[in-house]
Amino acid sequence: MLLVYENKDKGISAEWKKTVHKPPHLHEAIEVVYVTDGDIELGVGQELYHMDEGDFAIVFPNVIHHYQVFGKKENKVIYLYLDPTLFPSYYKELQIYSPKNPVVKKEQVHPDVVNAIKYLAGITEGNPMLIQAYVQMILAHVFAPLGFNDWRISTALITGFTAKESVVSTLTVLLGGDTALLGTMFSTKTALVFLVFTLLYTPCVAAIASVRREMGTKKAAFMVAAIQCLIAWSVAFLVHLVLKLI
Repeated sequence: MLLVYENKDKGISAEWKKTVHKPPHLHEAIEVVYVTDGDIELGVGQELYHMDEGDFAIVFPNVIHHYQVFGKKENKVIYLYLDPTLFPSYYKELQIYSPKNPVVKKEQVHPDVVNAIKYLAGITEGNPMLIQAYVQMILAHVFAPLGFNDWRISTALITGFTAKESVVSTLTVLLGGDTALLGTMFSTKTALVFLVFTLLYTPCVAAIASVRREMGTKKAAFMVAAIQCLIAWSVAFLVHLVLKLI
């Protein structure tokens, strides 16, 4: 069976349709899959994952995947294709963290994710800032294994790529200026994990620009940033696991 490359790397596009057998393919876009009716099988690499009504999945760029349908019930699925260049800072994080099982079961899907997917699937035109906010709301749940279950936390980490102090100011803005509400977003343990990640991940755009100037290539600078983010995620995840045992 031939592998098909699809050109889906321009902006944001959505399809809400019945799923049929679809051969292995890949594309540059981040693909968000949400089953609204029936059930389907999502194949990623050599693995096949069952998706029931209400289940949600993310397929990362340039990952070979396919779809199969075995159930007799009529199915309908929302597909969102997100150009990763629209979210460069988040894209670096997503390249570092790609879950082995791309499917999130209905019971674990946050209502914010469902609302964001339905909004993006239904628009023809919209405020770019609002669109990015909804996309970030979806992608924020990728960080759930670190204990960051609030999308505002992950959004604040994005702004930290410009300057670390922006993390705090972003959280303040998202909380309406009331820093006393920080306690509603963090427990003592998740706050510690957040601090570990924030201290260890890529310092700021200016620092990366200096690395690029010193090392001479964009690729080298990107690798430094990627390694720093990987170390930050790994150490934060280990801290999270240890704290769960306490």
